[in-house]
Amino acid sequence: SHSPPPVRPAMGAAIRGCVPWMRAYSRADLAGDLSAGLTVAVVLVPQGIAYAMLAELPPIYGLYTSTVPLVVFGLATTSRHMSIGPFALMSMVVAELMATVLPEAEGRHSMAYVDGVLTLTVLTGALQLTGGALGLGFIASFLAEPSVAGFTAASAFIIASSQLKHVIGVKIDRGSLFQTVVDFCDVVADGRANPWAVGTTLFSLALMYSVKALNQRFCAKVPMFEQLLAVIVCTALCYAVDPPGLQTVGVLPEGLPGFHAPRLPGSLALLSAYMQAAATAAFMSYLLSMSIVRYFATKHDYVADANRELVALGLANLSGGFFGAYPSSGSLSRSALASAVGARTPLHGIIQGATISLVLLFFTPYFRRLPYATLAAIIFTALTKLVDFGAAATLWRTSRADFWLWAVAFFGTAVFGVQVGMLLSLAASLGVLVMQTSRPRYAVLGRLPGTDLFRDVACYPQAEREPGVLIFAFDAPLHFANCEYFAGTLKACLRAEERRGNRVTHLVLDCSSVHGIDASAVTALRSLVRRCRTHDCAVLLAHTREPFRAALRRHGMYDSDVGENNMYVTVLSAVERGCSRPRQSPESVRARSGPYVPPGDEGAAEGGAPPSAIRLPRVLDSRLREAAARQGRHVLLDAEGGKSAPPQPPPPG
Repeated sequence: SHSPPPVRPAMGAAIRGCVPWMRAYSRADLAGDLSAGLTVAVVLVPQGIAYAMLAELPPIYGLYTSTVPLVVFGLATTSRHMSIGPFALMSMVVAELMATVLPEAEGRHSMAYVDGVLTLTVLTGALQLTGGALGLGFIASFLAEPSVAGFTAASAFIIASSQLKHVIGVKIDRGSLFQTVVDFCDVVADGRANPWAVGTTLFSLALMYSVKALNQRFCAKVPMFEQLLAVIVCTALCYAVDPPGLQTVGVLPEGLPGFHAPRLPGSLALLSAYMQAAATAAFMSYLLSMSIVRYFATKHDYVADANRELVALGLANLSGGFFGAYPSSGSLSRSALASAVGARTPLHGIIQGATISLVLLFFTPYFRRLPYATLAAIIFTALTKLVDFGAAATLWRTSRADFWLWAVAFFGTAVFGVQVGMLLSLAASLGVLVMQTSRPRYAVLGRLPGTDLFRDVACYPQAEREPGVLIFAFDAPLHFANCEYFAGTLKACLRAEERRGNRVTHLVLDCSSVHGIDASAVTALRSLVRRCRTHDCAVLLAHTREPFRAALRRHGMYDSDVGENNMYVTVLSAVERGCSRPRQSPESVRARSGPYVPPGDEGAAEGGAPPSAIRLPRVLDSRLREAAARQGRHVLLDAEGGKSAPPQPPPPG
């Protein structure tokens, strides 16, 4: 009898099959992952506690968000360096969204608010998981980088304003950015600020900046963990001094987060509000994370799958919602730290989650006297990396359109809040995309003297226009959004040629950028071709691509309105051959028998070349000539002086 196969190797093979990065994992990767995981976990402890404040949650939920989601994401991601978990911007987005869903809740003092956040997390993860399964990973590309920069900068100011109450130790009602600043100034002017809170904030900031400056000057390769050091020092001072009126985090629950199923919304209206908030959170979380994924994938030269990242983020949030986590996203600062310390695979994120679990098991009682003012100072230091007005100045000099994208995102978010600001940013980005797509670049081409090159006459004044010929290039596929613009600009160019005294008898359309056409554009192109024909002007197409030709065939325009005899491989062949022969109607090519011979090759065929010969320019890629030979056609090369070289023999076999 045969003994059954061992179970453990089979289980290991199954795990490696589900977790792609485990297939090639080696012991050499472990040292870097272990070092990165432990190092980032040390930074994550104070950040997790501080960022939970931004989400209006008890501090312990920042640590809960740093456990299960990190482990699940590490098993599913294709990014080797991204560190997810609590993030300042995402935490503030959660608070803003929950203020619209449950406006009557009282923040961290209400368990209804906590349950609502967990429900939001589960719905966010479900939407991300569904989007990844449907292949919607490309959606992050629809928000332009200037819009992201403007949104992030304005959000940083909103985050900072939300922490002013901890700086002065006096409660400030939640409101807009400007209202919060006004209330803060009123408290300071009235002398109601708590000096212990102000002093603790300033001391924490000075300590962190001093340690960071000394670290960069004397031992830049060894991180000093200034945020954790500020937490330890200020907590110890509070134990020793017990400052009056200084708010601290209080007792934190010990142990790992338990399983808790969030309650579903009880009404259709509330469910709709949750779904809208979850859609915003899902998009924002993925957008922030994907920008980090792409950055480090480019930096370290590996490929990250956008759909797989969306699925991984969805699994992390979906599972985390059942274990006390609020919506997670990638953190650029922690990911950069992991990359610098030597992370090699996503295992470093799993190590981070395990380390935070140990903190929850053994160290939470020591945070009881941690001041909120110190956590506010930690948030302030993190915000300095989110604000970059130099980028706006650069955009003003280089691209005004991108600058206005930044401005719309910045002022829209600062004035109307995070949710409206993100919608305005997305609308502005899509508006620019639609404008660029519906109003693409076009050019009238001329021939550079002494060459076979055709260039835009507006950019190359020395380019010579062919008498009686208009060469028009349109740098976009033709579709319903730009077909009227295409027809209008082309008619304007024809009228301009008439005013110059150049009666156009041949219109050459350079279709090198037109790789597709839809029904609306076919109607516009057919009308244009027929209009030109009634005015005794031939329309020739050059550089046509196969998808474009196939679309013309499907719409019945290829034979009836254009004709193969009016299509050319290059602009040069269209000008030298097509414009030198008498104008031909599309019907003339259908009357011919035998295989298709491109225009200009009739003479060569009569001179003895095989009827299936294809004439190609000498400069054309050799792969096209080989492809033609594989199809059983001989290849004729253009020789010097416009003469034809003898046909090459057919390939063997």
